[in-house]
Amino acid sequence: MDTRCAGLKADGTRCAAVAAASGFCRMHDPDPAVAAEVAAARARGNTSAKRTPSAARVRTVTAADLPFGGEPKTLDEAASLASWIVQAILTGKVDARTGREATQAIQAVKAVIATRDLSAHKLAALKAELLRELRGGQP
Repeated sequence: MDTRCAGLKADGTRCAAVAAASGFCRMHDPDPAVAAEVAAARARGNTSAKRTPSAARVRTVTAADLPFGGEPKTLDEAASLASWIVQAILTGKVDARTGREATQAIQAVKAVIATRDLSAHKLAALKAELLRELRGGQP
């Protein structure tokens, strides 16, 4: 049994790559799903995607698996969620790319929470100062 790909190269010679079960290598496989994956990998400039279908690499979790349902309300909760994501990446619960994207999103959430909390603190200080002024400088 020949384990070489049954496909032909652009110059008309037979491809020397090892064939998969289909009898073709990833580059010559007539399956549209494989061809789409190879085309997407070329567009990304990612050669590793040619070897492994993306669905096999991506690992995600549901919102029910996340602490706080994935919606941190405080900086402490955001920090806890970030810590959980690091652990999930290291244990293989989520893939590194998903973890990286989630970490970037958490950074954005932390910035919004910090801005909100700072604004609330400043507003409370201004209200207290205004009340002191209205009372004639008395605390």
